[in-house]
Amino acid sequence: MKNCETDKLKSVSAIETMMIDIAHKGEFNIINCHFYQSKLRGVSGAVILAESHFTIHTWPEYNYAALDLLICSDFEHHETLMKQLQSQLNS
Repeated sequence: MKNCETDKLKSVSAIETMMIDIAHKGEFNIINCHFYQSKLRGVSGAVILAESHFTIHTWPEYNYAALDLLICSDFEHHETLMKQLQSQLNS
């Protein structure tokens, strides 16, 4: 996602809250999660789901976030979740 808000992309707590919120809205079952602040100020995170996984890597210096939401079940709301992610990242 391009044109994301720089301050959010630097914040482990903001990214973690956003991803867990999105997982709950999608009614996914969270198994575990881990988030990491890199030395370059970006954030990497993973939410392991019973249905598969949800990951993010951010580059605040480029106002960019790469996300992967892989679901191994019938799930019809990908577009809705992507709009919510865009809204929360202000992209």
